[in-house]
Amino acid sequence: MTVIDGVAIAGGAVLIVVTLYDVFQSVVLPRPAVGRVRISTTLVQTSWDLWRKVAERPGKLQMREAALAAFAPMMIVILLILWAAFLMLGFALVFSGLHDGLRPQPDSFGTTVTFSAGTMLSFGVGGIDAIGVATRVLTIVEAATGFGLFALVISLLFSLFNSFQRRETAVVALDALAGAPPSGVQLLEHCAADNMPEQLQATFDEWQMWTVDVLESHLSYPLLFYFRSSHDNEAWANSFGAVLTPPHW
Repeated sequence: MTVIDGVAIAGGAVLIVVTLYDVFQSVVLPRPAVGRVRISTTLVQTSWDLWRKVAERPGKLQMREAALAAFAPMMIVILLILWAAFLMLGFALVFSGLHDGLRPQPDSFGTTVTFSAGTMLSFGVGGIDAIGVATRVLTIVEAATGFGLFALVISLLFSLFNSFQRRETAVVALDALAGAPPSGVQLLEHCAADNMPEQLQATFDEWQMWTVDVLESHLSYPLLFYFRSSHDNEAWANSFGAVLTPPHW
């Protein structure tokens, strides 16, 4: 094994570990990683700043809203692609360093990347087989990693959309009392006009639990902050503000 092979193996191993660690923090860890570097979170925040500047250029409100609403779903797809690409590249670097364990040996690094992609996505590439012990183990690990990555991303999608649905259900239900856009004054006037003090108390209790749920879910999955409300004249932050207003009266 040459020095170049050793550097390729070390670099690939580092890339794999860093990517898996980011996936673990973003999907598996049930709490925000305070004081730690989260690559995906930094990427999302930077992308949002750029996307918002571009999306706010159109003159029509509907076009701006559509562009802003597309950001969060688009970032989920981008994160999946980036995680998979970094893992494929990392394993390709390791395979490149262990090229003696592959038959026939790849004629270029591009072929090695293709072999790595085929291993992760479970399809054969160019008749290349792993004959060494290390490369055989590595192909099994990569195949399992690819399966696990896509399973985790699917679970992330379910978690995100379930949390989004719970958040928006309370927002839509508030329309009947606070209007759209929501107003704390209208909430008070409506309950007073119809003599419904118990409804007002029930609304406060419901939104107290809503606050706990949103705080927990949005800190665990920061991407939820970028999911915009799906109904016109409604935004979950505005609805929360409307409910907070009445206690000061």
